[in-house]
Amino acid sequence: MASEHPEGDLSEISSLTDSSDEGKKVVEEVVETVEEADKPAYSEEDLETLVGFIRGMIILFDYDDEDFNEEVAEVIKLWLTDANNPLLFIFYDGNRLTASLAFPLCPVNDLMYFMREQEQLFSALDRFHDDILFGTLHGDIEGSLLVLLEQVYGPMILANVDWSENVKANVINGFNAFMTYLTELHYKLSGFTLLYVPREGSDMEVQEVVINRSMIKRLEAVVIDWTGQIRATLSDTQHFVPDDLVCPSDEYSFWLYRR
Repeated sequence: MASEHPEGDLSEISSLTDSSDEGKKVVEEVVETVEEADKPAYSEEDLETLVGFIRGMIILFDYDDEDFNEEVAEVIKLWLTDANNPLLFIFYDGNRLTASLAFPLCPVNDLMYFMREQEQLFSALDRFHDDILFGTLHGDIEGSLLVLLEQVYGPMILANVDWSENVKANVINGFNAFMTYLTELHYKLSGFTLLYVPREGSDMEVQEVVINRSMIKRLEAVVIDWTGQIRATLSDTQHFVPDDLVCPSDEYSFWLYRR
């Protein structure tokens, strides 16, 4: 037996359907608006200028400007116009220069990275080089980190004037301790002993350093670390090979002995 719906019920169902459709349209419009907001409105000329900036900043082993190709340019444009991607990588995949928005899965000798804040846009072209972070990584991870900390972050820490003296002293102490460890680790793997020399005080007169007791304490802490490294190096030179290393097992036993 068929059931009959009153006209009122049909009108209610129709109105609900219409309101649901309107809701979907509103959601779609909001999503489209958000997606459009994520993409900065660069003119074609500005986009080409930004690509040229990045092209001029590429520093890779055996890099030739002629290796720059259209595929790399398109990935750079995609990165510039998609504010949700904070990282851009440029590297050689074999003999071909390649760009990617993700860390490369292929083995590379070195790579160039460009980094920005999440959803950061480059609205002022003249501030592009100030707003972007970039650098180079290669197979020597410890060496790359050592150079980055020593030449970039170290001077920034020493030049900072916003921290209180107590905070800055603690930061420099931690920085010196880590740099001493990293320097020893990096060069020990190559069979060298290299002492980390802090830059703090290098731009000051001797009379200024003498009266700065907190700086003297920090430098004395580094010297104590030097003493330990020098003692360990001298101790290593006193080890001798007890017998001729005539087979691999003798070599293995010798290194156990040195440890």
